[in-house]
Amino acid sequence: MISVFGPSIRPHLWMRLYESLVHNKHAFELVFAGDKKPDFEFPNITFIYSPTKPSQCAQIASLNCRGEYMLFCGDDFIFTPGSLDRIVSLLKKPKNKNNIVTPWLRSRIITDSGWGGEGLVKDRKHRWLKMHAFGRATKKYLKHGMFVPIMPNGGMGITRRLWNKTGGVDSTFVGGHWDWDVAMRVYAMGGEVVICDNACGTEIKPLDHPGLYGSDDDVSLCASLWCVRAERPDYRYSADNRILVTKQCIKKRAVLYTKQRSVKVVPFINNETLLTSTQGAKGKYP
Repeated sequence: MISVFGPSIRPHLWMRLYESLVHNKHAFELVFAGDKKPDFEFPNITFIYSPTKPSQCAQIASLNCRGEYMLFCGDDFIFTPGSLDRIVSLLKKPKNKNNIVTPWLRSRIITDSGWGGEGLVKDRKHRWLKMHAFGRATKKYLKHGMFVPIMPNGGMGITRRLWNKTGGVDSTFVGGHWDWDVAMRVYAMGGEVVICDNACGTEIKPLDHPGLYGSDDDVSLCASLWCVRAERPDYRYSADNRILVTKQCIKKRAVLYTKQRSVKVVPFINNETLLTSTQGAKGKYP
């Protein structure tokens, strides 16, 4: 079984996600945690109530996954038919036992129940750039022979064994981008992120932004944990010195990704308050 998990933000879209997954041979379940409760029940959809921040809800959901394989994604996502089967097939290969598998992220967000009939690979070159940590600045970094990690975009497929080995979500994150941090830990352990051909996902529009994913600090935090300044490689992020890497720094090639984290992971503590009280950086959450 593969467990699709994440924070509960838009339960009214879950059935769209569910319907996009039924065209797979592998058994699956949906596991979401958060304060947005669905008004329906389904045999293989699990909801755990928690008023805590989204990153913590993602960790709570992961603890309730039953599958040998796991796939983190937003609850506003849908996938092309057969995507789960292809992701699981790659995860089963011995060469990927220490790797993350991610589907293509379609750059054009859909607005209806269909995919519009447009080719999913039409903008593959553009999407390939979006899969890298430096986004549109990737070409500049590659030109100079720099390390440019591919990151999970739209879905992060991982074995339970490897997920446990990474330590899961870091409590320093409030909303999103913690999955990039997990991916970098995989790189640090000698693995990589592998793009799954013929597996594709995209967000559903209209996409509301209820502010549940925190601020841009999560983006900067992730880069700060793994990047060094090109001019001052010894000057790094620490718990006492919050050096946040900005998007402007990346565009100017002022920072470089490394495979060494500047500080240790701060895991969530699985205790009696995990479901009720936000741990680590709180943002606006109780």
